[in-house]
Amino acid sequence: MVGTPDEQARRVAFVAERARRDPLVAADFNFLLVDDCDLGRWQSGLYYLNGQPKPAFYAFQAAIRH
Repeated sequence: MVGTPDEQARRVAFVAERARRDPLVAADFNFLLVDDCDLGRWQSGLYYLNGQPKPAFYAFQAAIRH
C-alpha cells in the first residue's frame, strides 16, 4: 500500500462508488483481502495481518451497501 490507511480508504471508497454507478461494471475484484506477510511489499488488503479490518474495509462496506 502506498500512503496511509486513511488514504487507502478514500481510494477504495472512490473506486467502489464509481464502479457501482457504472452500468458496464459487473463485479469488483480485490487482489488481496489480507495484507501481504512481507510488510516491505505493496499492502492492498482490506484487513491487517492480524485480521483486524482496516479503514478501507469500512469504506468498501459502506460503498457497496448503497
